[in-house]
Amino acid sequence: MSAPEASNIGVAAMRSLLTDATDPLYVLRPAPATLELLVQAADADAPLLHILASKDDLRTVRRRFRLASSIAELSSQDQLTLTAATPAGRGTVLVTDETAHSIAHIDNERLLFEASSTPESLLEACRQHHKAESFDLRTPAWGKVSETLVESFNTDVKNDFRFAIQEWTKTVDEPVLDTPEIALLVAGTHDLLFDDLLRWGEELSLASKETFNRVKTAWVENGILTSEKVPIGGGRSQLRLTLTDEYAALSTVELLNKANEVVACRGNIAY
Repeated sequence: MSAPEASNIGVAAMRSLLTDATDPLYVLRPAPATLELLVQAADADAPLLHILASKDDLRTVRRRFRLASSIAELSSQDQLTLTAATPAGRGTVLVTDETAHSIAHIDNERLLFEASSTPESLLEACRQHHKAESFDLRTPAWGKVSETLVESFNTDVKNDFRFAIQEWTKTVDEPVLDTPEIALLVAGTHDLLFDDLLRWGEELSLASKETFNRVKTAWVENGILTSEKVPIGGGRSQLRLTLTDEYAALSTVELLNKANEVVACRGNIAY
């Protein structure tokens, strides 16, 4: 079974669980893969999700932009909360006032085990831990990302960025490209002005100006991008980002794959 097929089955199973779950649903110690399934399965009719996890686990989520921005989207719609506190124990447990499910991972398969009823002590522990301070992912909601890409650039830029983040990263065994790196590749594909990209990235708190500058320098030194000063009026000029001929000839998937290989060998990059 392929990874996408397994993911589809997992989403279907999670959606079935959410359909039957009462409100709210406490999710204890979820692995990133489990959170991915929850986010994909959650719709407007899903119960409110209270995620209870350790700070280290939530910081790991923060570094995964596709997942973090999707979680931020649900949070912005008041469908999900994050708390950096969880009852003691092991493994992932999904708890409502009626049932509790545990999730086991065996040979890359996820198995759901349902208890006949939820112990009152477990439910009370979930309620108490949920009262702790909420965790800030410091990641923009995906809807906000899409909206600002259209406002700052155009729909084609939004679509290419969405494909890279939401689709391509699911198909690669080890996607190591981060958000600024992908943003610079999309900018080069569409000949965007570097200052416009900086302004967009900083307004969304995607990365600092210094980070974008380091990535630009790395892509230029590795022959992926060129940056050329172009006049913008009033005697001023700005840098326009463009893919080099070698990379401009590639399809979007080929471009992302090749850039991913370059970053995987980051020891060769002045970064």
